[in-house]
Amino acid sequence: MVINYHTQTLSCNGQGIEIGHKLVDYFSADVEEQVASVLATNTPQTVKGYRLWGRSIYDIDVTPLSGKFRDKGVILSLKQVGN
Repeated sequence: MVINYHTQTLSCNGQGIEIGHKLVDYFSADVEEQVASVLATNTPQTVKGYRLWGRSIYDIDVTPLSGKFRDKGVILSLKQVGN
């Protein structure tokens, strides 16, 4: 699993994002529901206008893993769209 450089610089309650933590440790229940929906339908979705930890606003693309990893997880891609 990989976290890109920009994600490593983000901070939630003074701590960086780490692989292995629960999604709700970093995101709201709304994002967790979107991820569950993507896993159930295997269809990508986008969370629009999500304010990340009271900071900048992001669109979050939720893309299901494919191939032998299908149904095993998703990729979250954050695109900053405002402050």
